[in-house]
Amino acid sequence: MADLRAALTAAGAGAVATHLNSGNVAFDTALAAGDAAALVADAVATSSGVPDIDVVVRERAGIDRLIEDCPYPVGDPKKVHVAFLADGADAEALSAIDPALAIPEEFTLSANHVYLWLPDGVGRARLGNDFWQRTAGVPSTMRNWATVTALRTL
Repeated sequence: MADLRAALTAAGAGAVATHLNSGNVAFDTALAAGDAAALVADAVATSSGVPDIDVVVRERAGIDRLIEDCPYPVGDPKKVHVAFLADGADAEALSAIDPALAIPEEFTLSANHVYLWLPDGVGRARLGNDFWQRTAGVPSTMRNWATVTALRTL
């Protein structure tokens, strides 16, 4: 993560901060989300040698709203997750998902993310990240609630 912070700083990002070794990074930029995603992808390639990775970017205001609007109780932050969807998600395919599909798991769709209640944890969840990527037709990345709220403080 230190190499990623250095690569982003060298590329012009400001106030670069990372969260653990989770692949999450916060930074200041005047770039639009798509350009910021490209900046991060280039920085990852520079710092790790891994080319062509999918990057999902959110603005702080969006994270703030996401946290405020969470429809699930967050007593155990390992049971509440968010799947962050890249731009261009297939809204029709997402809206066609039968809520009974993965009981006792639950989901709530939002504009560019999905709230997930995973009472048995994420390890064997039917509604894991692969499910959302296939269904939405775009890259996605899931984070548990503890990570989501930690990102807010970065």
